Amino acid sequence: MERNPESVEALFKCVTKDLGFSEGKPVAAFTLYNCLLHWKVFELQKTSIFDRYIILIGNAIEDQDNISSMAYWLSNTSALFFHLQRCLRVPERKLPTPTGFFGRMAQVLSLIIPI
Repeated sequence: MERNPESVEALFKCVTKDLGFSEGKPVAAFTLYNCLLHWKVFELQKTSIFDRYIILIGNAIEDQDNISSMAYWLSNTSALFFHLQRCLRVPERKLPTPTGFFGRMAQVLSLIIPI
């Protein structure tokens, strides 16, 4: 599916419905994530499609009396966050080796006493 206005509209019509779960995973989050990844939306500076989805979620959870709807959107948001976190992970920077006495002591203590 190529990214064009019709495809974006079709995606939003799809994910605004309760698509349920497949193997315990929310279908809407998985579908949205894969489309956004395929369209390379996360590589762009301005992600209007993703911003639009955030607004959609906000509107969906405004009805706080509908617990099943809130649970559905919470599970989709959580799953989408998990996928985004894996996709957009920034490589950890290795800290320079401390050279002073207190720096080395702090390093040793952090290995002995994890925070």
